[in-house]
Amino acid sequence: MGLEAFWLRVVGNSRASRRKGKASSLGMCHEELKSVDWKPNPPGRLKGKIKAELKRKAHHLKPVVQIGHSGVTDDVIAEIRRQLLIHELIKVKWASLTKEGGNKKEQAHDLAERVGAHFISLIGQVVVLYRRREDKVIL
Repeated sequence: MGLEAFWLRVVGNSRASRRKGKASSLGMCHEELKSVDWKPNPPGRLKGKIKAELKRKAHHLKPVVQIGHSGVTDDVIAEIRRQLLIHELIKVKWASLTKEGGNKKEQAHDLAERVGAHFISLIGQVVVLYRRREDKVIL
């Protein structure tokens, strides 16, 4: 199934369930996200020129996910992965990212590893992550 077909099915199901007064299909979406291979794509480390280009592209982006004081939970990881499937390059604002929790850059690298993305940059409390989409099927 192509990525767009996957999201049309998920969004269509969640809209239909909201109309019927049911909860959204978040549980079904979690199951679909578990079936994806969450290793960084492309594998290995990114080269300097590629990272610089991604930093340039990310400059105008706004954070699409915010991590609160409760930290990195399973729901936060699922949402970051969902956004990576949609956008490839995202910014994450991390409210509790402080030096008290250890080195900020190491925390950001750990987050990238947990979600299966490449760490691009860290400016203040904003982390830029990248994961190339595996299939770009146009319906």
